[in-house]
Amino acid sequence: STNNFGFHMGKAQNIQALFLMLNDAVFEVRLRVLAVIGRLVSISPALVMPSLRRMVVQLLTELEFARSSSEREECIQLLMVLVCSAESWVRPYVGDIFRTILPRIDDGSPQLASKLLDTVAALARVGGSELVPHLDKLLACIMHALSDQSSAPKRMSALKALNNCASHCGLVISPYIKYPQLFTILADLVKTESSDVSLEAMRAIGALGAIDPHQYKAASSKGSSAGTSAGGTVATTDKAALSGKKGAKRGKRGRHAGPPPNVMTVLSSDEHRDALVGDIVTDSYGREFSCGKYYIRVSIDALLNILNDPAETLSHQQVVQVLVTMFRPLPDYCAPFMGRIVPVVLRAMEMAPPSQADFYVDKLGRLVCMSRQLSRPYLEPLFELFDLEASGNEQLQSALVGLVEVLAEALSGDLGSHISTMVSFLMSVIGRDTTESRQVTDRTLHALRILSPSLEGYLFLVMPRLVSLLDLTITPINVTESTLGCISSIVTAVNCNSFASRIIPKLIQLLQCSPTRQLQTLVIDTLCTLMEQLQDEFTLFMPMISSTMKKRGIIDHAKYAEYSRLLFSGRLIPKEAPRVPPFLSGGIIQADAWLGLTSSDGVPKLSMDTTVLRRAWAVDQSLSKGEWAGWLTKFSNELVRQSSSPALRACLPLASKHPKLNKELFNAAFVSCWTELSVQYQQEIVSSLQEVASKPDVPPDVLHTILNLAGYMERDEKQIQIDLRLLGEYADRCHALAKELHYKETEWMLEKSYATIEKLIELNQNLDLHDSAVGMLNHMRSEQPDIRESVEWYRRLQRWDDALAIYQRQEVEEGPSYDNTNGQLRCMFEMSDWDTLLSAYKIIWRGSDHQLQMASANIGMSMAWTLGDIESMEFYMSKLPNNCKEKSFCTALLSVYHNKWDEAKEHITKAREEIREDLVSRATESYSRGHQLVFNCQMLTELEEVIIYKTLPDDPKRQGSILNTWRQRLKGMQQNIGMWQKLLRLRSMVLRPILDLDTWIKYVNMCRKSEQMTIARQAIVQLLQDEANYLEEMHCGDIQLQPAKVRFQVHEYVRLKTLMMQEDDDEHLQQLQHSHGRGLGYLTADKSNGMSVNSSLDRAIRLSQQPALVYMYLKYKWAIGERKGAFQMIEMFANDYSSKVGFDLRNPDAFADNIDARALDSHNGHVDAADDARTIHLLSRFYFKHAEWLVNIQQTAKMAQEARAKAGLGTSDGSYSLRQGNRTSAGAHRSRHDSVLADSGVDVTTAVTPGLVLPGDTTIMSQKEQDAEYLYKLQGDRIEESILESYRAATVLDRKWYKAWHSLALQHYVETQKYDEKHSSVTADIIERHVVPAVHGFFRAIQMSKNDTTLQDTLRLLTAWFNYSQHESVAQAVRDGFSSVSIRTWLQVIPQILARIHIKAEGTSRLIKQLLVEVGKSHPHAILFSLYVAARSDHSKRSQAAKDVLAKLHDLLPEVVQETEVVSRELIRITLLFPEMWQEALDYAYRAYFIQNDPEEMVRILRPLHEQARKPVTLWERHFVQVFGTELAVAEEHVRRYFARVPGPNTDAIMQQAWELYFNLCNRIPKWFVLQKSLSLKDTAPMLLQCHDMHLAMPGTYNPDREIVHIGSFNPVVTVYPSKQRPRHVRITGSDGNVYGYVLKGHEDLRQDERAMQLFGLINSLLTRDSETARRSLAIERFPVIPLSSNSGLIGFYPGCESLNDIVKGHREMHDIPLSLEQRHALQFAPNWETLTVSQKVEAFDYALSNTPGNDLQRALWYTSPNAETWLERRTNYTRSLAVMSISGYILGLGDRHPKNILLHGSTGKIVHIDLGDCFELAAQREELPEKVPFRLTRMLTMSMEISKIEGTFKFTANHTMRVLRANRDSLMALLEAFVFDPLASWQYIQDSDNSDNTAMAANRRRPPANANANANGPSNHINQEQLARRSAAGRTSRVHYDSDDDGWLVGNPKARAIVKRIHDKLVGTDFDPNKQLGVADQVDHLIQQATSSDNLAGLYIGWVPLW
Repeated sequence: STNNFGFHMGKAQNIQALFLMLNDAVFEVRLRVLAVIGRLVSISPALVMPSLRRMVVQLLTELEFARSSSEREECIQLLMVLVCSAESWVRPYVGDIFRTILPRIDDGSPQLASKLLDTVAALARVGGSELVPHLDKLLACIMHALSDQSSAPKRMSALKALNNCASHCGLVISPYIKYPQLFTILADLVKTESSDVSLEAMRAIGALGAIDPHQYKAASSKGSSAGTSAGGTVATTDKAALSGKKGAKRGKRGRHAGPPPNVMTVLSSDEHRDALVGDIVTDSYGREFSCGKYYIRVSIDALLNILNDPAETLSHQQVVQVLVTMFRPLPDYCAPFMGRIVPVVLRAMEMAPPSQADFYVDKLGRLVCMSRQLSRPYLEPLFELFDLEASGNEQLQSALVGLVEVLAEALSGDLGSHISTMVSFLMSVIGRDTTESRQVTDRTLHALRILSPSLEGYLFLVMPRLVSLLDLTITPINVTESTLGCISSIVTAVNCNSFASRIIPKLIQLLQCSPTRQLQTLVIDTLCTLMEQLQDEFTLFMPMISSTMKKRGIIDHAKYAEYSRLLFSGRLIPKEAPRVPPFLSGGIIQADAWLGLTSSDGVPKLSMDTTVLRRAWAVDQSLSKGEWAGWLTKFSNELVRQSSSPALRACLPLASKHPKLNKELFNAAFVSCWTELSVQYQQEIVSSLQEVASKPDVPPDVLHTILNLAGYMERDEKQIQIDLRLLGEYADRCHALAKELHYKETEWMLEKSYATIEKLIELNQNLDLHDSAVGMLNHMRSEQPDIRESVEWYRRLQRWDDALAIYQRQEVEEGPSYDNTNGQLRCMFEMSDWDTLLSAYKIIWRGSDHQLQMASANIGMSMAWTLGDIESMEFYMSKLPNNCKEKSFCTALLSVYHNKWDEAKEHITKAREEIREDLVSRATESYSRGHQLVFNCQMLTELEEVIIYKTLPDDPKRQGSILNTWRQRLKGMQQNIGMWQKLLRLRSMVLRPILDLDTWIKYVNMCRKSEQMTIARQAIVQLLQDEANYLEEMHCGDIQLQPAKVRFQVHEYVRLKTLMMQEDDDEHLQQLQHSHGRGLGYLTADKSNGMSVNSSLDRAIRLSQQPALVYMYLKYKWAIGERKGAFQMIEMFANDYSSKVGFDLRNPDAFADNIDARALDSHNGHVDAADDARTIHLLSRFYFKHAEWLVNIQQTAKMAQEARAKAGLGTSDGSYSLRQGNRTSAGAHRSRHDSVLADSGVDVTTAVTPGLVLPGDTTIMSQKEQDAEYLYKLQGDRIEESILESYRAATVLDRKWYKAWHSLALQHYVETQKYDEKHSSVTADIIERHVVPAVHGFFRAIQMSKNDTTLQDTLRLLTAWFNYSQHESVAQAVRDGFSSVSIRTWLQVIPQILARIHIKAEGTSRLIKQLLVEVGKSHPHAILFSLYVAARSDHSKRSQAAKDVLAKLHDLLPEVVQETEVVSRELIRITLLFPEMWQEALDYAYRAYFIQNDPEEMVRILRPLHEQARKPVTLWERHFVQVFGTELAVAEEHVRRYFARVPGPNTDAIMQQAWELYFNLCNRIPKWFVLQKSLSLKDTAPMLLQCHDMHLAMPGTYNPDREIVHIGSFNPVVTVYPSKQRPRHVRITGSDGNVYGYVLKGHEDLRQDERAMQLFGLINSLLTRDSETARRSLAIERFPVIPLSSNSGLIGFYPGCESLNDIVKGHREMHDIPLSLEQRHALQFAPNWETLTVSQKVEAFDYALSNTPGNDLQRALWYTSPNAETWLERRTNYTRSLAVMSISGYILGLGDRHPKNILLHGSTGKIVHIDLGDCFELAAQREELPEKVPFRLTRMLTMSMEISKIEGTFKFTANHTMRVLRANRDSLMALLEAFVFDPLASWQYIQDSDNSDNTAMAANRRRPPANANANANGPSNHINQEQLARRSAAGRTSRVHYDSDDDGWLVGNPKARAIVKRIHDKLVGTDFDPNKQLGVADQVDHLIQQATSSDNLAGLYIGWVPLW
């Protein structure tokens, strides 16, 4: 094996001999020889490789065709040796080897699979990227292997394969996304497996990477929703899985795989929400729920969980047996669960080996037999079993036959279409039974006897087979006897006369040859049965029978003789067939046969042996740590054994062997025994539990069990008597943080203490609820302003600057101390204050305080590592105490630095072992809880990868694979500065920062965005120093390999450095010259010469040869407030880089024209293409940032000027207007060559333009404002032009950059708007300069954007198009742009396009129609419903335009168009029945005629109804016309005569006569029409019943990226809700088999709700793109809205939601609390509420709140959560979603937020808002009882949050939401402007109240008829003034039109502009004071103050329920 020996072995003759030995008989010899050959490849490749290639092919062929596992194992071992010994040679063949291995991993034995996975691990290490295309399939195999509990070696091999694939192939992060359960599997392996497997699992956790907890949570939620999305089709899926056509059915289902298309309910019609989660009843609201039926349910749930787990296949048979045992005493109570049991048992049967199928079928039959007819609804899937191939398996055949018997019994013979399946199966069993005994045939005959009443139509199949069995030569006698009995039963049950001629001769033949007297008797008995049925027809066979009997010596047969006499006398009466019981019915025990006790709900219960149970709970003081788990198991088993529930006791045999089941039943078993114990014993058992929990060595699992029991009993209204503090302590010891938080919050409510504050802050911080932690501190400050602050609060919050200030203050007040000094060191380290920290450490280590030195050594070690100081690391390492947790890792680090690989690996293993226990305890709770430890695992794994990297200096490909893996991990990691800092420092051991520049830039940007400027600066310093060192080393020749690009950079660096040294020879530059190897020295601030730290960086950045580094630094410089310097430098660098690439800002198009030529030059090698492209790419960013900063400068300067003007300070003269020449000379042509003057401390611009000073008193201005005004004046008049120039340059330099095109187009759009507002019109020059470029830019932005960013651009594009469509250049630009964007672009703005479909400009109208046709042709399902809404419009032009589009689409897609018309028309017909339509129309007509003096409008309203009344369609309509048709006809005639005559008194009398009839109609309709709870489609919309298997997509579900779900059928019954508007609940079955629910609403225009959902979708996309809001998963819950007409539409039914009103009502009903408790107290205090003043109402309001708890929602959230973890997640989701919607609703001006309009999602806790019709602060503008609150934030809502109420999560979420909305106000304004100015959605908001006088005059001119005295405001006596006003606002009349373009674009309406201005003020922070711009935090504080003000709440309408 040595190199010298290898040289001799590499000779030709020796190699030939070695190859001959490869076929040696001893396999071990072959392995050794192959290893030698592999090593010889590098010595003699020419001699070895040809033969080795042939051998590889041979091995792969053998592996593919080998039949035995041993042969395959040998092949795999040989390949493994070859891969390991000849890595470099094998690399080209890795792909082929892997492709051969992969399909066989899951097919072989566990041993073979282990070998294959080991080979995969080796291939991954060698091949790296070669395996990437196959990783998805490999990952599935690895997941399967990890779940295989039968083979530990297989799991170990799978872990190794996973580790190597992660480290070398980049398989990181994504496995968690695809398989979220992977982390749980790995954590379980760490917890339960042996040491080797456990450590390998930890290595895998580290290799996969510490995925961002938010991303992991999202993946887990997606995975769970995908798993349950088809919850209503479980039965169908299971049937498919068990049928013979598995593939076909699954394939059909697979088309709709994945999550549901939207949030609509997808459930089966008989499905209901399960209120039991785990063992908690979630709808009990704190009332007792444990009872006999509950125990049955818990037991069955626990058993089914095991059956559903593929890893528990070994226990499945035991589970099924337990179910059978449970059913025996409780059949009636267990039968309702058959619907869940049957599919799960069938699934378990499918997973089991075929040999076990008979067991499952037999047990299913017994379950059916015991539950009898109660199981009828759940038996459908069982009939699929008869399709199973049963040949050759007698046991399975027998079991299936038994199943036939019990099914026939349970269904009482009503088998329907399944009888044919069963009969065919039974006949096939008889035909296949060739055994000698024919036992299966005998059993089948018994089944046929039971089925006999159902066989009438199948006698042609049965009788021939039975007759053939009457042959003694082939059939045993016992089977023949059974056949005779079967024939008798069938003959008795059904008419067999037609088969008599076949049966009787065979019986006579059998009688002739029957060998026994018994058989002869049975034959004659059968003949007697036939005689009963055949009557006279039987006489034909009697002579033959008598002759045969005589021959056989049967002289006298009493029964036959008697029957013969009765037959001839006509008195033979057929008898009924006797009942034949199934074989399985024997041995069933009835409950009342052996149980005497019953529970409160009537379920039988058993007695309990208290003595035995006491012995079980007794605590043995001598138990060791490892024995406590055994005590708990013993106690749990005894609880199950002594349980009073038969269901729980039935589980004992399995529970005693199955820990998981034992654990799941513990709570229920405990309570079932607890209720039977006396108080004395209850206290005794509690004492035992406390004693156990107090033991210091008790395992965490025992504490978890006690805590779960306490929470369980709390919800069951059986509070266990354990002190809250003790429960909190238990939770702390076992890391159950959510439970501990619950108890600590309860403790805080009882007693507020410092310790509790600290603990609450710590808990929230550890639970990744930083907002709640800070909120707790803020809340405590507000509650107790004078409280003494603790440094621990700020340390736990990681607010190190505040903590340091307190430490320093304490040091001054109390003197220095050990704790104080150590605390300051920690704060300085976390703040990266290295200078101060280094100084402090010099003092510490010069002193003599050894305790402090030892304590601070850990921080010193971390600091030294961060600074790269190896010498200091070794020094501090020697001082670390032995018990330091990080010592092993630090030792490993130093070992790696010194290349001591083995020593490093030992310490890495030790470090893993040290964190193992913590990882198990924290990861068990949740991934986020263990995230830090997962990161520690990643650090250890990456340290191992560093070792691999350093040991592979000659293998750059494998090094590159490791680098790629590192980058992939970072992409999926959390944006945590501390974690990134550690990883970058670790990787810098082998990868210098300048060579990993992109990663370091991301890190610096992260620090900058997190406002960690000190850390950002440190990273920048490190990058600049490393770049300088790298270039110096290149220059000195220390690095030999120098590409041309690097050589150029070195030359440029040296040139600039020399130039700088020539101009300035100060001390700083001397440091720069000798900077190599000096750490941070040359960039450290030198205070002696007065130079600032950032000046040093400015000088260093000018030497940088990395434009990306420069760009990053300039952004940093701008962020820290040095805006003037940053702006000047960005101009300088932009000019410098522009000159390098030949770009001229004044002529950008020339550069665009030369791009192709540059590409040709690069192809010819004249330029470095990659470097050139990167420079151009970054230059575009420079110009873009330049434009952005100019915009910011402009806005800041103008705001500063306005503020100064309002403050009376004035401005200077015209010095703001600098001339263009000054600007150009100042900055336009500067470059780095001009930086010499700047380096000397003189501002270049100031030198060029002397005497320029800021106007006014600058002392009141911030530095930001001063810099902005300075730069603003410097730019002069051309600032707008400069902005456009820079944006234009960005688009030229990067033609595919969405952001640049968007900003350029938006800036042109803004300039147009400014000009339009100033001059009220635009000129042709503005059109050409701004509008056309804006249109072009928006089209390019749309073309380059992602799907979630196009909406804002599309809306702006539409605005520009519709506003200026009369200009041909604009129209032409639009026409040109259509072809450049996808047709899908327009799907999201269909409502806005349709609103302009009737635009006046003919060319634009034609273009809109053409666009709609194109959209409809490609995506008809997205547009047709909206088109039909437009076609039904009252606006004739709009209606006709829509009809034109529909006509063209009808020619293209006739079926879909026709179906849409039918469905929408019929749904509208259901929405408003004739009586409702007439009532509503008469109300509007009354207002039009009597109030508005508009008879024409009245006729326009009533005419369509009169026309419909003449042509009734449905039964409802015909009935209405029969009753009221005559009066309607007479009234219509009066109206016709009115318009036919000349106006006058007589004319008015005619109209009065018509109105007398109308009023009479209004009075009669309510008495005649009473709407029922449900409607039948047969009576209301019969055409919908005929709609089956339509081409039309399910409304609201269309998504072009998903498979279309078509309408399958409509449910024939429509439910009517009893609310005021009487909405309908419609259920539609989709083509995917799911049932979709909709709310069908009338009396309401849902187009506005549709626009609101559009806005919420935009907000969600904005929140998703922001890192802070995305990390918190902030979003608005949405649902589909589908308008059908102007006053009706469909709303997608949101699943699992309940209104706040219903939740509070349910809670109060459970606890006997009046629903209006608060209102009663208020009225008790002030009975005359309506007459009170505001101050008096406030007093009564506060009195009611102070005397009621108001915690109903808070308690409901706790009681409806199955555990504390779910409760915390739901509460967090509730608070966050409430905050997001509060801020979003405020921007929209959303009102009417009473408790019925706010829903709570049951499983997630998220808030869902409905009824969005009250927008733009309409409710706040009401004259009577206006809503003065911006959103609902009443006491009940705030009490449901954490302890800090609104100060925590709510306020932080609100701030983040407002920040995102304000930052993206342009996008929001684009949509909201279109919303406000949309004539179809919001005309009601822009009406003017100035018409009130005219309306009053009109009302005085017309009076209603005398009989209309019911109400002076309308014809219906049930409509009051408020209702009429509301209907008028939302109806179809009284539309006020302002100056417009006659197309509905209400640009001239003052109220519309006021609304837009109000929204704009909200989005810039001037909504409270137009003269003062509030920051986000101040704005949110003002809003919260308004929302919670008692003054505002007390004045609200009582129906808004402000007291809640």
